[in-house]
Amino acid sequence: MESSWVPMYVKPEAWKRAQYFSHARKAVAYLEAHVAEPITLQAAANAACMERTAFSKSFRRKTGVTFSEFVRAYRVSLAATTLEACDQPVVDIAYDVGFGDASTFERAFKRIVGMTPSAYRRSVIGNRWALPADDRGFRAAQAAGIGGQPIQRGVNLGGGTMTLDEGRGLRVSYDPASAAV
Repeated sequence: MESSWVPMYVKPEAWKRAQYFSHARKAVAYLEAHVAEPITLQAAANAACMERTAFSKSFRRKTGVTFSEFVRAYRVSLAATTLEACDQPVVDIAYDVGFGDASTFERAFKRIVGMTPSAYRRSVIGNRWALPADDRGFRAAQAAGIGGQPIQRGVNLGGGTMTLDEGRGLRVSYDPASAAV
């Protein structure tokens, strides 16, 4: 059973190998099914039908990462995807992806991603392509008072920027540092 979702912060080679080797694949399937619950090495070993120490050594040898590193990166990847997709509070996302408390989640997220979950969400929202390249982009430009003329890259909207990129659509971003007070 190969998952169609690929976690962005699990090392690609580790993910590929975890999907290939049957014992690791069984442990990953267990992780996917029980991600919100505490995942112990013993539970993963049981899912893989192995003794705990043998599973730990085998998983590390086959994937190149420890099982706990894999679980942490998987959960952070899932959290990052959730942060991009909705405005659910960060602490709720932390619990939903299996972290026991928000501070542990923030430390793990910052160590793996390089920024806090809140900063990550702000960076993703600030760079999201809002509208596809069709007449909605033109209507949005008109509403912003720049309709009837070609949209130039980086039109300043008082702290926000609107850019039309052919084939991708209208991009609106906000930079609080450049906003008028």
